[in-house]
Amino acid sequence: MNGMRQDVVAEFSAVDTDFLERARRATGDPAEHDRLFGEAEIFGQIEVRQPSNAVSKHDGPVRIGAWNAERCKYVGASAQLIRESGCDVVLLSEMDVGMARSANLHTLRALAEELGFGYAYCAEFLELGMGNQSEQVEFADERNLVGIHGNGILSRFPLSEPLVVNSPAQGLWYSLDWHHRRIGGRRALFATVAVGTERIRVGSVHLESLSDPDTRSAELSALVDSTDSTLPTVIGGDFNTADVPDEEAPDDWFAKPGHHEPLFDVFAAAGFDWLDCNSAVPTRRTLGNGLPRAPHRRMDWLFRRGLAARNPLCRPAVNSASHPISDHELVSADFLHGLPDDRGRAREW
Repeated sequence: MNGMRQDVVAEFSAVDTDFLERARRATGDPAEHDRLFGEAEIFGQIEVRQPSNAVSKHDGPVRIGAWNAERCKYVGASAQLIRESGCDVVLLSEMDVGMARSANLHTLRALAEELGFGYAYCAEFLELGMGNQSEQVEFADERNLVGIHGNGILSRFPLSEPLVVNSPAQGLWYSLDWHHRRIGGRRALFATVAVGTERIRVGSVHLESLSDPDTRSAELSALVDSTDSTLPTVIGGDFNTADVPDEEAPDDWFAKPGHHEPLFDVFAAAGFDWLDCNSAVPTRRTLGNGLPRAPHRRMDWLFRRGLAARNPLCRPAVNSASHPISDHELVSADFLHGLPDDRGRAREW
C-alpha cells in the first residue's frame, strides 16, 4: 500500500455524469482503469466532519470498535447497535454514498448525525452499477445518485491528520463478469483522535477479498510500512482472514493464527498484539438468503500498539427484532495508555 496526497474536504466533489458514462462504455483494459482512477477527484479527497458536541475531556479507557456494516443498509438500526455497544470510536468498512441498495443515503454522514459523532471517510470504489448479482436484480429499475463505496471512522472525539493508504492492487474489480464494474480498490483510512490531552492513531482497514493468505500478508506489510507512527495505535477492520475448517484448525488457531494467516506475523513484527483485544469467537453471520454459509471463524480483528487493552466483545449485528443488519458482527475492546506488564496484565487500569 502507498500513501497519496489527499485534500481534506467537508463534502466530496460531485461525480460528473459524463465521466460515469465514459467509464461504463470503457473496455475494461487495466490501463484504462488507471486513467479513470487518476481522473476521478474523489480518490484524492478525504471527507472529514467534526463531532457536533466533541468530547474535550475523557478519563479512563476508550472503547474502539470495528465493523463491516455491509453497505449500511439499515442506518437507524446500525446507529442503535453502535449506541448500545458503548463505542467512542468505530472503524467502519463497506459504507455507501448514494447507492440505491442503501436508499441513496450518505450512510456514514447519516450515522454520524444520528449519534452526534464526527467522521472521516474515503472512497474505495466508484460503483458503475447496482452491486453484486442479487443487487443487480433487486435494484434493476433504480439508479444510484452518487455511487461511492468506502471506509470510515466514526468518533465522538475530534479528528485530525487523516491519511489514505492505497492497496498495491487497484483495479481488480474493474472487469469482473459476476459483479458490476468498479473503479478503485482497497484503501486503508487513518486519523488521529484527541482523547483529552492524549492522542491515539486509529486505522480502518478492509483487506481485499479476492486474495489468499500470502497476498493479504503482502498487502498488510505495505500498509504497516506506510503508516509508521510514534503515537499509540489501534488498527481494526475486516481482514478477510480465511475460514479454516474445524478439522484443519489447530488448537492454538487464535493464539498463533500465523499458521494460516501470515499477516499476523507481520503485525507482530511491527509491535502489534491482538490477544487481549479480541476473543476466540466467529465474527460473521449467515443472512436470510443462507449466505455466507457456516461454519465461520474470525474475519474481523483489532490490533494494538502502545496501549493496554481489555474487555474484548463481539456484538451481534441484529436489529431490535433480531433480524441481521450485516453479515459481520461488531467487535470492540477497551484501550488505555500504558503497556501490559510481562505477565500480560494491563497497567493503569
